[in-house]
Formats: sequence, structure tokens, C-alpha cells
Amino acid sequence: MSRLRIALVAVILSACGRSAAHEAADAKQELSSWQSTARLANTEQAQGAIPAEFAEQVRRADSEARAAAEAKLRKATGP
Repeated sequence: MSRLRIALVAVILSACGRSAAHEAADAKQELSSWQSTARLANTEQAQGAIPAEFAEQVRRADSEARAAAEAKLRKATGP
């Protein structure tokens, strides 16, 4: 299992028993954080500060983490 998946599972499990409002706030924070991370990786790659392969890894991690956070937000806010 990748480190990212382990981290995501840990975050999800640590959230057990928390209020829906708290879950929604956490999910929104995760989405915001990943958006900033992806933006930074794209900027750094464009400037040649990081290799394209690393930027692609960040984009893949961003995609997985955002999907998990969006699912968490949907669950917390209902249909």
C-alpha cells in the first residue's frame, strides 16, 4: 500500500465519531490544501525548480486525495 493511501486511511479512521460539521470543515481544508499543493508544484515545474516526474507524482497524489476529500465532504453534508 502506498504511503499516501496509508495516510488517507489514517486520516479517515481518525475522524470516526466526529460531528458532520467538523467532518465537512476538515474535508474543505483538505481540498484547499491540495489545491495549493498542486498549484505550487505546477509553478515550480514551470520554473524548472522540480523535475516533471515529481510534479506528475504530486498531481496523481492530488487527484487521489481530492477524490477522497470530496467523498468525505459529500458524506458529511448529505445528498
